[in-house]
Amino acid sequence: MAESLQISNAIAAVLPDLPDQVVKSVEDALKTLGAVTTDDLKYIAEGDLLPVLKPIQARRLVAAWAQKDSFTPTPAPACSPPVSHQSSLSSVTPSPTSSTATSSPSGSYRPAPNWIDNFQIPWQKLSEEILQSLEREKRPSPKLRREMIRIVVSEMIRICKNPTKHNTTEIAKRMVARYPKSLKDVIDGDVIGLGYHSLAKQL
Repeated sequence: MAESLQISNAIAAVLPDLPDQVVKSVEDALKTLGAVTTDDLKYIAEGDLLPVLKPIQARRLVAAWAQKDSFTPTPAPACSPPVSHQSSLSSVTPSPTSSTATSSPSGSYRPAPNWIDNFQIPWQKLSEEILQSLEREKRPSPKLRREMIRIVVSEMIRICKNPTKHNTTEIAKRMVARYPKSLKDVIDGDVIGLGYHSLAKQL
């Protein structure tokens, strides 16, 4: 039972909006493939999940589980500063880099807390269809919205492999501020909460 719950949590962690019955279907599919513990998830391929998930959902799960496996042994922060920061850090730090790297993995990779301040939302990478929808103040279809999220997330993890909830919330806030009519959380004309919760959750 514990293993089943862990696998269920591993699915929900990557795809929080997935309905319970779909999570159960994915779980059953994984069991059929022989996945008993969360450790087994790194061996799952995208094609294994296509019978129960959409391609993008399957890719997100496989990518997250593969990434989790590669980062688990080294708990070092995944966000590394730009090269200029690294060189300035090494010149300031008196201790040799070799001892720093061996004694503590986190010493060799320091997070760049200011990356989010300089982060540019890749509007130019969005398809013409998405941009037209945003510019015309129309809400993108679920498919276009997922495509937009995927592009923004790709740009995020290019800079920071493990963004925090604060990071994703900040980016969602900026996106909604730029295109409120298209992206703000609204039901029957009423703004829900702060208006960017669902976008932050998807990110």
